[in-house]
Amino acid sequence: MQDFERPAGATTGDKAGDEARKREAPISAGPAVPRSWSDEEKVLIAQESFERDLSVVEVAERHGVPVRQLSLWGKLLRKGKLVVPPNPTAPEPESPFAAVAVESA
Repeated sequence: MQDFERPAGATTGDKAGDEARKREAPISAGPAVPRSWSDEEKVLIAQESFERDLSVVEVAERHGVPVRQLSLWGKLLRKGKLVVPPNPTAPEPESPFAAVAVESA
């Protein structure tokens, strides 16, 4: 049996395989997108998607987050299941009240 190269664009006769190869996305040389986000980032991005003048799609594209993922973060945030744990090293916010010392007589 003779070996030969298949001409460019020729099919193998395997319709499912040929269709799958056609659907393969081209490799992009764009900037790398993180595959995981911190809880703080998730909260900030989800909160941004709640703004009236922005759509979820716009916010997702801006941050490189899949739309379905951003929608899930929004649902979790509304249900109180996505929260940012307090930072133990962060300074406490200043109180609007003055400190008062009470002396007993």
